[in-house]
This record gives sequence, structure tokens and C-alpha cells, in this order.
Amino acid sequence: MISKKLLKHLEDAKVKYTVEEHKTVYTAYDVAQTLKKKLESVAKSILIIADKHHFIVVLPGHRRVDLSKLKKLLKAKRIEIAKEAVQKKA
Repeated sequence: MISKKLLKHLEDAKVKYTVEEHKTVYTAYDVAQTLKKKLESVAKSILIIADKHHFIVVLPGHRRVDLSKLKKLLKAKRIEIAKEAVQKKA
């Protein structure tokens, strides 16, 4: 299920997207397999904590987050991918 807040943000930013329902999975690879799509055609979201601020990074399924580049871009002193327990609360 996609949040209404995220949908509004996408619409306000005039981002083209489609929402496809699928069974519960935990990796972008599994989403691609379930939907019979290429990994680069699905998106994944990663919760990042930078200096106690939370950010959601959305990127193609086949890409990795470069934390050092993101740290520099955000001008953060500390950056990390949120632990699973934190992500479940978000």
C-alpha cells in the first residue's frame, strides 16, 4: 500500500509513475521477479538517517546508495541506513 502523502508528493512534483499491486516481498529483486520485470524497472526505497534527520531515498532496483556521496550532498556529519526495526515504524 502506498501512502497518500507520497502520492501527493509525486503528483505535486509532476512525477510520472504507476502503482502495481503485488504480494508482500522484502527486496527489489523479489518485486521484479514477482512482477516479471527487469530489476532496473522497479524502484526501491531506503530510509536514511543523516544527523538525526530521516530521508527516504528512492532509486532503481539495480542501483546502490552511495552513502559517502549522499553524506556530502546533505552536508551531514553522520549518515546511515536505518535499521529494520526503525524502518517498520516509519
